[in-house]
Amino acid sequence: MHPGRTAAVGALSVFAGSFELQAAEDVCGEGHPVDLIDLLTSLVDKSILIRTESNGVVRFRLLDTLRDYGREKIHETGITSNCGAATSIRTDG
Repeated sequence: MHPGRTAAVGALSVFAGSFELQAAEDVCGEGHPVDLIDLLTSLVDKSILIRTESNGVVRFRLLDTLRDYGREKIHETGITSNCGAATSIRTDG
């Protein structure tokens, strides 16, 4: 996987369920090397993220196995910038 995508999957793995764009911006931070919308679109195109829309609200979700992979990468690299601790963030209402 491309290093930028791997870093994004690691950052997004903090979500226990689905999340909106704003939440992704919060964990990926403003200093992300590529445009976040382009990155999320790329992850959806590669079936790494699932995109759903309900009542005009777009949400994203990592597959469980990929969320586990992202968490492993966080632990392996020690990257914690804007990812918080190893706890999960639940954002599905």
